[in-house]
Amino acid sequence: MMDALYPLMIVTPKQVILEETVRSLVAPGEIGSLGVLAHHAPLMTTLSAGRLSVVLASGETKIFEIAPGFLDVSRERVTLLTPSADEQGH
Repeated sequence: MMDALYPLMIVTPKQVILEETVRSLVAPGEIGSLGVLAHHAPLMTTLSAGRLSVVLASGETKIFEIAPGFLDVSRERVTLLTPSADEQGH
């Protein structure tokens, strides 16, 4: 489903780590993993330190190790704010 995509920005105080159109993400929520697909209900939540998995529009999966932060899901986009996000692999 090509329409099941949404824009994601991962932002640290120093730089934009990722700005891509994605299919999904799984983030480390405070009470467990939190998955976000297209058309998710608007939400603002805190995140714990841990593993963030992002599936890009191409189908490629990127994994990041993130510090505690915030996830903002709006109707237009998803924004993840964190002090640090280090891509794993590559």
